[in-house]
Amino acid sequence: MKVVVVGAGVSGLVAALRAKMEGFDAVILEKNEKCGGLVNSFYRDGYLFDGGTRALQTFVLSLLKPLEIEMEYVKTHVSIGIEDKIVSMETVDGIEAYRMMLEEFYPDAKGDIKKIFKDVRKMGGFLKAVNKMLSVKKGFASFFVDFIPAIVSLFANIYVLFKMKAPMEEYFDKKIRVKNQSLKYIITQHFFAGTPTFFALGYLYLYPDYMYPLGGTGKLAEKLEEKVRGCGIEVKLKSKVIKVDAFNKFVITESGEKFYYDKLIWAADLKSLYKNVEGIEKFPENVDKEFEKEKARILSHKGAESIFTIYLAVDEEPEYFKRISHSHFFYTPYRRGLGSIVKEEQGFILNNWEKLGRKEIFDWLERFCKFNTYEISVPVLKDPNAAPTKKTGLIISFLFDYAITKKAKETSMYEELKEKTESFVIDILSQTIYKGLKDRIIFKFSATPLTIETLSGSSEGSVIGWSMAGEIPVRGSFLRMIEAPKTSIPDVLKVGQWTMSPAGTPTAVLTGNLAINLLLKQNKHRKSKG
Repeated sequence: MKVVVVGAGVSGLVAALRAKMEGFDAVILEKNEKCGGLVNSFYRDGYLFDGGTRALQTFVLSLLKPLEIEMEYVKTHVSIGIEDKIVSMETVDGIEAYRMMLEEFYPDAKGDIKKIFKDVRKMGGFLKAVNKMLSVKKGFASFFVDFIPAIVSLFANIYVLFKMKAPMEEYFDKKIRVKNQSLKYIITQHFFAGTPTFFALGYLYLYPDYMYPLGGTGKLAEKLEEKVRGCGIEVKLKSKVIKVDAFNKFVITESGEKFYYDKLIWAADLKSLYKNVEGIEKFPENVDKEFEKEKARILSHKGAESIFTIYLAVDEEPEYFKRISHSHFFYTPYRRGLGSIVKEEQGFILNNWEKLGRKEIFDWLERFCKFNTYEISVPVLKDPNAAPTKKTGLIISFLFDYAITKKAKETSMYEELKEKTESFVIDILSQTIYKGLKDRIIFKFSATPLTIETLSGSSEGSVIGWSMAGEIPVRGSFLRMIEAPKTSIPDVLKVGQWTMSPAGTPTAVLTGNLAINLLLKQNKHRKSKG
């Protein structure tokens, strides 16, 4: 069986590797000059930076074990800070320290905080039950000793997922009825809009599980590519697919190469598949109708908010930053939170962009930066080789709407927007957590949602797939995970961030495996019918 995989991000590499291990003939087509997609690292003047995810979870290594992928890594400790208070999330005890910090900042909201952390503990019980289930040993004896108690515990806690499926903002407003709006935003602005409550509250338990591959998070993609090529799988770089003939089962690249397939696994931007597929009208009418409905859903939905990232080389010893926080730091400079700055003002700015002057737009942008939450990564605190001696590289990221950068580009304000954003963020951090930072910068550069869209091909510059503000247009969710790779296009499967929601690196690995499991099942069914 010939399997063509489009896209050499983590999900595509995993899918191709699994396909080869199961005896299929696989080839990968990648539009860029290198593999990895949104999981990548690079050096700039001796400083190591991560272009995609800033850390991985150690359980990803367990998912990769069947593929015999191993990496050298270090545990990455996480800190959370508001204004001048910082707590360590090195262990689950940090959750209690975080609760106490919130009570210190919002003393009038202790009742709200109590309700929130009651649900946090419920998610802790569920995750503990999941871990117990995953650690069950195989064998007849363990069935009675370990398996039955583990599955009883899992089902006793699974109601938590159904109870907390609602978006976090809605859950805080309608279920818990959080009265203190600053408290609500100071928690929710850590996450993408519409994030399910169970995912957001459970994420506090994932911080102690963070790890960092030596050489950067991009080492994951490098190791996968190395394994893929070592298995004899052909990887065709600079091979952007511009046409999929679903009826005759071939794809055509921008350079005119044609690749026939028995099964096509789409690991690239999902909108590009539905824009470029042809031949569906030659299938039975029910297939054509289902495809048109699916296509309409996918092309009309948007990606989640994107990321604005500022990269800094700083003339400061790593010890200075180590005294302030761990190497992975979530920091909110002011306790007020974003509130209406995003909820109402951002919409007004977008709808009236052409009518507003530069001052009004950049005044809003300054407030947006001031009250935001930042994810700050210090690679040299994880890997001593990540910066020149006595120097430090910083990666500062925050959620940013793609539409803002698109409007700026269309109105010749893009470079000015980048410069202003960099300046606002650096000034804010210089005034708060890193006193005088702006005077110690050696060089700086940034990446916007447009950068991500251009380099990765990801619609709206999304780094986690679909926007969760509305119902996602695919059937993949954590509660229906096994169906995630299916599409309405015959013999075409999908993997990666557009396949499930919420999405991330674990999703990429999982869906890459799920697609091949489904392929094997379909192949077995076809053979039994034959």
